[in-house]
Amino acid sequence: MWEVDGYYSKQFLTRFGIRKVTMVDAEESENWRADPALREGLDFRKGDFSDERFMESIAPSYDLATAYDVLLHQIDLRHTLSLMLSKTKRFFLISNPVIPDAIMPYRNSLILLSGSLSPKLIPFHEQWTKQMDYWRNFADSSNVERNHWLWGMSPSFIESLMAGLGWQVVHKEIWRDSFLQNQRWRMGGYVFTRGAAE
Repeated sequence: MWEVDGYYSKQFLTRFGIRKVTMVDAEESENWRADPALREGLDFRKGDFSDERFMESIAPSYDLATAYDVLLHQIDLRHTLSLMLSKTKRFFLISNPVIPDAIMPYRNSLILLSGSLSPKLIPFHEQWTKQMDYWRNFADSSNVERNHWLWGMSPSFIESLMAGLGWQVVHKEIWRDSFLQNQRWRMGGYVFTRGAAE
């Protein structure tokens, strides 16, 4: 919803011809409420992916599910992802900002970059941690709520997390995106299937 008013979900309908699309978001933008054309054809559910009761209200299963810019804002990432995957039969897509493994010296890295715990986040200060200052400063600015979670994750972390939940990557792309103001960040796009690659 944030700054796109359901655009990504609408693309599944208009560009890819998927007949039934359920869109989940915790917020509704003013444009979304005011313009019926934005909502046309979409089954919108206002709620939180991490809320078990809310997720029980969603249809039992989907062939394809996607998490677009969702994972980095979850308090309990594995729990939320497990709930999303429980509704998914065949394919799960993730599109998410990532910090390349070349910058993160340890594989499978996940770092909390904002929220009330950020000052105590990194107890050691090696050179690579200083490269995170952009996001720590962002988190400490008055424009961001203190409870706004922002995870910095490496591509290897996403793949390992999904493998631990029984999903295998079948396609991956990492690219520069003008949306990301910090040049060290990239967008990561993944397609996963349940179990062995088909």
